[in-house]
Amino acid sequence: SYPPLCNLAPSEKDVYSALLYLWHTKYGHIPIEDRNELVFSKKNKEELCVKVGISIDRFYNIVMGLKEQGLMLGKDSLNPKYAALFDNKFDEISFIIKEE
Repeated sequence: SYPPLCNLAPSEKDVYSALLYLWHTKYGHIPIEDRNELVFSKKNKEELCVKVGISIDRFYNIVMGLKEQGLMLGKDSLNPKYAALFDNKFDEISFIIKEE
């Protein structure tokens, strides 16, 4: 089944999409087992917070929500069940999330 993307708050969607961007583009060539360490480096977290316009404390609150939704396994680990859905299958991924 697909992740509960439609249930995410706008800030959760922003953070999750930014994390997926890192997962699939910047570190897409790295084995899945090693990606989380790179995606969640201190530098990437700080850059993501600036890009999304949130504090690091807000980032960690959002991460807790993503974990509750099953999209993350811990504070520094995307759930590969969902994050890797599109690995090596497409050249480009677009997300369209419609709120009902």
